[in-house]
Parts: sequence; C-alpha cells; structure tokens
Amino acid sequence: MCETYDLDPVSLSARPAQDVVLNIPGDLPVVNFHLALQERVSRIPAKIISATCDPVSKRVRLSIGFEDSVYFSIVLMPRRNVKRDRGAIALIIDDFGDRWDSFTRSFTDLGIPFTASVLPGRKNSTLVARGLAERGCEVILHLPMEPVSARFPRDEYTILSTMGRADILRIIQRSLDQVPAARGMNNHMGSKVTQNAALMEVILTDIHNRGLFFVDSRTTAKTEAYRVAKRIQMPCTKRDVFLDTEMDEATIARQLWKLAEKAEKKGHAVGIGHARSATLRVLQREIEKIQAKGFDFVFISDVL
Repeated sequence: MCETYDLDPVSLSARPAQDVVLNIPGDLPVVNFHLALQERVSRIPAKIISATCDPVSKRVRLSIGFEDSVYFSIVLMPRRNVKRDRGAIALIIDDFGDRWDSFTRSFTDLGIPFTASVLPGRKNSTLVARGLAERGCEVILHLPMEPVSARFPRDEYTILSTMGRADILRIIQRSLDQVPAARGMNNHMGSKVTQNAALMEVILTDIHNRGLFFVDSRTTAKTEAYRVAKRIQMPCTKRDVFLDTEMDEATIARQLWKLAEKAEKKGHAVGIGHARSATLRVLQREIEKIQAKGFDFVFISDVL
C-alpha cells in the first residue's frame, strides 16, 4: 500500500495516524533512503519523531509528525524482488551499412532497445537501415563530416568545411535517401565542421525542418553542434561516453560501466559504440549484469 498526502501540517494533523508502506529495492541501503526522506520531510514542515528497526526483517518504521503529534508512519520494507530504477542508458551503435549478415543481426538479438546509426553510401546502407528498423531498432543517419585531420576518406556523402549551403543540402538529401526510416542524425567524424557554428546551423536547420532529432557525437571538445541545436530549439542530446575508442574488451567493459555510473548521476546517459566484434562480445556479456543493477536501456529518442 502506498498513499499520497497533501503535505500540509494542518490537514495532516487532522488525519488519523496510519502506515504508508514503501517497498525498497534490496540493493538500496535503507539508511540512504532514511536520510533522503528526512531531508524531504523537513520541508513540510515536519520531522521524523522516532525510528525503529526490526533486526530480523530489516523493516524500519518512521513516525512523521510535528512537535508531539504523529501525522503518519512510513514503513520501509526491503524487498529483493523490487528493482531499483537507477537510470536510463541510451546506446548508439555507429558505422552500420557495410554488412547485412548474422554479425549485424546479432546486435538486434541483444534484447535491448538501441539506436543504430547507418552510414550513407556504403554497399548495403539501404538494406541495413530497412532491416534494422524491421527488427525493432531505432535508425538514424550517421552523416560524415570533415575532421581536423588532413587525411580522411571523402566521398559524395561527406560535408566539407568549404561547402556552401546548396551543396550541404544536396548531401543531406542524398544521404537520407540512402537511410530510409531515419528518425534523427549524428555526426561521423566532423571535428572540423562541428566547430563551425555557421555551418552547423545550416545543417541542423535542415535536419530540424525534416522533423528529425540530432545527437552531437562530440568528436572534439570544441564542438558547437549541440549549442546550435539547442539554440534553434530542435530535439537534441550529446554523447557522454565512447565505449570503444580502444578495442581491448576489458577497456570497453569499463567504459560501459562508466556509462552506467553517469546514468545514475544524471538520470540518463548517452553512449556511443561501433559495429565491431569486440563491442558486440562485451555487450553480450555485460547487458544482463547492468540490467540486474536496476538500469534500463532505451532509445535515444526517449532521452531527448
């Protein structure tokens, strides 16, 4: 049973004292909840008049009131079968488009919502985008942009820092034609372009006008992309953690748990990995462990 009250001392004092029973996740120390509750109760204004604990069941009874009047009691009941809602993890897997085979489909067998980012102009871009969408993935466009590096692969799907508006819009249209059902976009490379607020406004205004959202991959600390997206009031977010800049599986696992820690602190966090064997193996091993700790995996669109 869990009852809700208007937290007003006059109305509460008029009520008969009764119990509010709260089931507490088994992995959450009751003392933590007790302290948080004490801080909240002080705002009524009221206080915890008394607290008793059953050493066997670990049940804690808190009497809430003011001066000598008990308004009601809260009973904290630790429950092993109650999961702790610790945060949402929004996972993007980049660089789909080359392969549509058992390896690619293995990502859809992970049993979690995730967002698949598909490169345009690859051998199987359109096939992969459609296939992933049919298998329940959220699909976005992984739009190539010029990096700071002097040497980078460039093709008719890459936005360059020297391009004018007309050329940029043509590339966006050409790329989206390759990735049907795209609900949004994130940048592939782009450390040079994303630093340029004027260029990003051209790109993001067009993306916004199409009803799509944007995720700043943050390939450079100097990126202006997220700030521009916020300014033009389009749905957007930004990457918190890269999972696999190093291909060592132990490192990828550490980064995945780092992502979970950020989700717990912020309420949600965005991680970016890549369609690679090492990343897939780590996800296959770690996802259930993370879920068992009370974290949920969600689509990017759920945290915008």
